[in-house]
Amino acid sequence: MTVSGRTSEKDSSNKIRSRGVRPLPTFILEDGLSLSSEALIAGVDEVGRGPLAGPVVASAVIINRSLCSESILGTIDDSKRLSPKNRNMALTLIRKIAITGTGFADSNEIDELNILWASMLAMERAIEEVQTKLDRPFDHVLVEGKRLPKIKCQGYANIKGDTKSITNA
Repeated sequence: MTVSGRTSEKDSSNKIRSRGVRPLPTFILEDGLSLSSEALIAGVDEVGRGPLAGPVVASAVIINRSLCSESILGTIDDSKRLSPKNRNMALTLIRKIAITGTGFADSNEIDELNILWASMLAMERAIEEVQTKLDRPFDHVLVEGKRLPKIKCQGYANIKGDTKSITNA
């Protein structure tokens, strides 16, 4: 299954996009990997590291770029920057253009491992869920953050990746 569907260098999705004065994420990091247009590139990010209770949750996504219009790209941003209404709209659009997976680490795992390693575990579980929906392994994983979870392909940890990469947003 090919879902990344990269287009030519003239692809308008890598123009500087912005909402107000803040630039929106693009596919510039994905394109910078110099992989084939058939490459499966997953973006991974976590939520829930700040709260004192509850699970940590991670999401992995592979976006089918052939389905990404400018209007869709203008909707996707880091969820913390979106209003609840826009967050729900972005989620609906992402589900239409991407393969997604979710991983959790519960409070017992957080207590046992610590929040960092529980976050890594949640990311691994999200990646594994996406992998079950594919007919071949990932080519690359972009992780929003400082560290890579255990993965079976090349990966890149990118601090503030959700501000740069639409796959991480």
